Amino acid sequence: MSELEALANGEMDATEARPLLAELLSADDTRMPRKIYNALVRLAYTMLAERRFGDELRSWHRLIKDISARLSLTASDGENAPIHSDISIRLEGLADVVKVAATRDDEIAQDVTRLMTRAHVPEILTALQRAHPTPLERSVLAGQLEIKTANLSRVLGMLSSGGLVARKPAGRSIIVSLTLLGEKLAPKTSGPLTPVAEAIQCAAVPAPLRAGPEPVTIGNFGGSMPPHGAWPVTLPASPAAAARVAKVQSPGAELKSDNFAPKYELQSPLFAQGSPTFPGRSK
Repeated sequence: MSELEALANGEMDATEARPLLAELLSADDTRMPRKIYNALVRLAYTMLAERRFGDELRSWHRLIKDISARLSLTASDGENAPIHSDISIRLEGLADVVKVAATRDDEIAQDVTRLMTRAHVPEILTALQRAHPTPLERSVLAGQLEIKTANLSRVLGMLSSGGLVARKPAGRSIIVSLTLLGEKLAPKTSGPLTPVAEAIQCAAVPAPLRAGPEPVTIGNFGGSMPPHGAWPVTLPASPAAAARVAKVQSPGAELKSDNFAPKYELQSPLFAQGSPTFPGRSK
């Protein structure tokens, strides 16, 4: 990769780029001013798309202005004068765009701060962070966070406009992932997963189904079948994790097993290996 290409991809800061651009402009290449302009346009787009504001943009604004001024000085005579004049004017316009973006830093920070206080936003970002870098299907978020699809779409639209999440069609589904800015601003958590977050992570990473070597004992249903909607439930590798996920799906359920396989999916207690035991009921 050439140094100019690295600049265009945002892999170089303004301090590194200044001597490079000065050297390139000194080269006897009539095409170089246009190449530099194209690289700076790509860089500006990358920085704006990635929400890189503040001092970084201010540094680039000053450098673009200096390059424009240098080309303007050589636009008064010589065979390259028309090209230099044209590129100088274009760089002035690009510098103005970068300046506006840099001065909006505080305003954007306030917008994001307000967005983080909206209902469901912290929960959605936390769920996406737990699954990162694996994207989640919108239906998984809606089901596990118990948010209606229309409401979730509205919140995801706001997060997408704010640059915190990216949405992408995948067949008939929509997958959602964190952007660089969203990854930075997602609530940071430590310690064990919350029940909801763990259930989301289980649903986000499908695994082959295997029957367990031990029957699963299910209690505290008062002699009745589990409530409608409690199944299917995905059981992670540990009994403690399984109990937490089960409580999200069916409050009051207690799952016990001495030897869990890595993952289970029980379509119904009647189809689990062995015979489920319900207190108050005989086989």
